[in-house]
Formats: sequence, structure tokens, C-alpha cells
Amino acid sequence: MLLLMSTLALGIGAFLWLMNDLERTSSSATGMHAAVQEETASKLASSQTTAEEPTVDSAKAFVIANGKSIPVELALDAAALERGLSYRPSLPDGEGMLFLFDRPQVQMFWMYEMRFPIDIIFINGTRVVRVASRVPTPTAGEYPAIISSVEGADAVLEINAGKAEEWGIGAGTEVRIERAVRS
Repeated sequence: MLLLMSTLALGIGAFLWLMNDLERTSSSATGMHAAVQEETASKLASSQTTAEEPTVDSAKAFVIANGKSIPVELALDAAALERGLSYRPSLPDGEGMLFLFDRPQVQMFWMYEMRFPIDIIFINGTRVVRVASRVPTPTAGEYPAIISSVEGADAVLEINAGKAEEWGIGAGTEVRIERAVRS
């Protein structure tokens, strides 16, 4: 019982520390699925959502890994970085959402209001640094999972759960990000 209480207290303490740390972040992106700037972090801490419609560019880029070309939506502004795939019922099979950041740093994403499990792929330059596989959706009354890149990443790819394994994408996999050419 004491071990359970200690583990619970440690988990709550870590979550509160993360939220407090996000509030102290100024204008640099933290990568949390819903926290890119201090203003966004404050909204998350108070569980508010933005009314602003996010800007995403559907299938305007591709992530190439192990010969697989994955069409991706680009999260293009703070609202899109905040919302990510939250509130959506699904993601088209074989597609993803790509988050790009100015510089490599530890990125943190969470499963706030996610309705389907995903794989979260952290990328630094041209190399995958971590894959969080089959990240589950939160259950009622449960805090959403918080996933960290552990090391610096300047891009994060979210795809349907199990696809990273199916496509042979893991830590160390070489990747290339290509923007689609407009006609």
C-alpha cells in the first residue's frame, strides 16, 4: 500500500512539475501536443481549448522512411500545434500529421481529447530518435498520457497505432521530409 501511495504521489508530482515548467516557458516551442508557447501552456493548464481554427496544410508534405512515402498534414500555426489530432474521430490509413520545430529540443506530446491510439515518432534532422508505439487514448477520469522524445527532436510525426512497426520505423531509421510542389 505504501509503495502504491508513493508511486501515485510521484506521478502527480511529475505531472504538476511538467505543467508548472510549461507555464515558465516563454516563446520557444516545447512540442507538447497542446503547448508551444506560454499562452498555449496557460490554456492547457486551465483545460481551456482554443476557439481559433487551426491551420493545417493537408498532404502538402511527405515523410519518407524505409521506402514508404507517408502523406502528412502540416501543423502550421500555434492553434494547429495545440490541437494536433485531438477531437478527430480518426486519421486516414497510411497518412499522418507532422509537427515542425525551429530547433531540436526535448518535445512533449499528450493525448488530450484523442479518440484513437497513435504512434508518435520523434525525429531529429534525418534520424528517428524515438518511437512511442500504440499510445492509448485516455479513459474517463484519467489524465492523458504524456510522451517525451527524451532527447532533442525538431520534428514529430503522428500516425495510426501500429503503423511504425508495420513500416519498419524505429529509433535510428533514416527519414526525409519533402514538401509537395505546388502546381
